[in-house]
Amino acid sequence: MASTQPRGDVPPHEIAIIMQRIKAGEHLHLIARDYFQNQGRLSELKNGKRATFKDRRP
Repeated sequence: MASTQPRGDVPPHEIAIIMQRIKAGEHLHLIARDYFQNQGRLSELKNGKRATFKDRRP
């Protein structure tokens, strides 16, 4: 049975990749889907209100 608990924060190198994708104009909902997040979390990241978020990927 797969664990449903978060694995900790998304690593900094992946945050950098997410920021590159945002700056490239990729839609937030598409990036959020890849990380099992809602696009509000990525919007906070984009606007500097959040530095990281929990990794919810299976």
